[in-house]
Amino acid sequence: IFHPIRSMDLTGHVPRLVARCIRHGITLYAAHTNLDSSEPGVSSLLADLLGLQGVRPLLPSAPGAATGLGRVGKLPQPTPAAALAERVCTALGIPGLGVVGDLEREVERVAVCGGSGSDLLPQVAAAGAQLYLTAEVKHSTALEAEALGIVLLDGGHYATEAVVVGLLVDHLRERARQEGWELEVDAFGQQGPPLRYWIPTPQGHR
Repeated sequence: IFHPIRSMDLTGHVPRLVARCIRHGITLYAAHTNLDSSEPGVSSLLADLLGLQGVRPLLPSAPGAATGLGRVGKLPQPTPAAALAERVCTALGIPGLGVVGDLEREVERVAVCGGSGSDLLPQVAAAGAQLYLTAEVKHSTALEAEALGIVLLDGGHYATEAVVVGLLVDHLRERARQEGWELEVDAFGQQGPPLRYWIPTPQGHR
């Protein structure tokens, strides 16, 4: 559930999902922007995966707050963007990235935003980031990043957000233990992104 539900027409995907939950007595809670903004959360975990230091939000939820959208920080030492791109693919378990800019450029200040983060490009530029990892990059954002000299990596919406699932499961289990709740917590639906890579090969695709 990303947008308000204004109709329960069961020909729609979300209304059908909600109806099934109601029939089976399942409470559904959808965490989107709150999980993106939290500390720790989606973007802070991406920053950790890249080894960023001195991390702060790109768009703080309040002046000086540790929470907010996106993160920006510094690598321990200047690193070729290509090496960082390889690190991202390994950490996220993806075969490739959408790329804008010069991968041979050495970068040190890096910004990240899990999921669709095109709208934060002005904050990325203002923070002096030389590389930005996000997903669902818009055509106009790609052109703007290129003009600004920012290396842009598109890791896909699913992969850049799925990193938080393990953290959320661990948090819920620990909270249940502290409260004495008999609660079983499982991660469900980790079947991969709906948008897959198609790579032509002589044998077909993979």
